[in-house]
Amino acid sequence: MEISGSSLSVSSMSISGSSSTRAQPKSVRPKTKQPRSPMTQLQVGGSSAVRSEIKSMEVKDIRAESKSTSSLPPPSSSKSLRPETNPRKPTGIKRATSWSPAVEEQYRLQSAGWKNIEEYVREYDEPERWATNEFLKCLRIKKNGYFSYWREWRECEDKYLNRVKIYTYDDRGAK
Repeated sequence: MEISGSSLSVSSMSISGSSSTRAQPKSVRPKTKQPRSPMTQLQVGGSSAVRSEIKSMEVKDIRAESKSTSSLPPPSSSKSLRPETNPRKPTGIKRATSWSPAVEEQYRLQSAGWKNIEEYVREYDEPERWATNEFLKCLRIKKNGYFSYWREWRECEDKYLNRVKIYTYDDRGAK
């Protein structure tokens, strides 16, 4: 390897550079890059190979590796660990007209997409509650599983009372 002046030669290959460090403007630079087709020839160690063949070989190798390492069963979800229980069906429904702690709980559950606490507990564990007043603190949204956090004080204002559904159940038929 020889370094002399402004050129550098490495075993029959020379790279020449100019003494100025300024780059040429884009309009002066020659355009040498041409779009390649999927069947572009490549020189690999003295022999030529087709690009698409190389890509297909790489994909096959990756697939073979992933099949051999995926002998483990898929992770189980929390749903599969819980026994299936038949949900109670409501026999009646009415709308809330005045606020109470029970209405507040229903408001928080229904805002997250759940019908009642039993439906929530079948899907997830018992929800977190505030220690001071036992209001629900954190719920998972039914539609997407994201968390919703609730304040320690009343959140169901009077203007939202008519949105809260209070379900009644007939416990005489349950065994």
